[in-house]
Amino acid sequence: MIEAYVLIQTEIGKAATVAAEVKEIPGVTRAAVVTGPYYS
Repeated sequence: MIEAYVLIQTEIGKAATVAAEVKEIPGVTRAAVVTGPYYS
């Protein structure tokens, strides 16, 4: 099994919609939303 964390920046209020769409990608079994500031 391969696990990965992918940062996707979205518009405010769109994170849940994007996560639902990501979960529809073949091979993806789980997509979660984590919000908050990102510091590089």
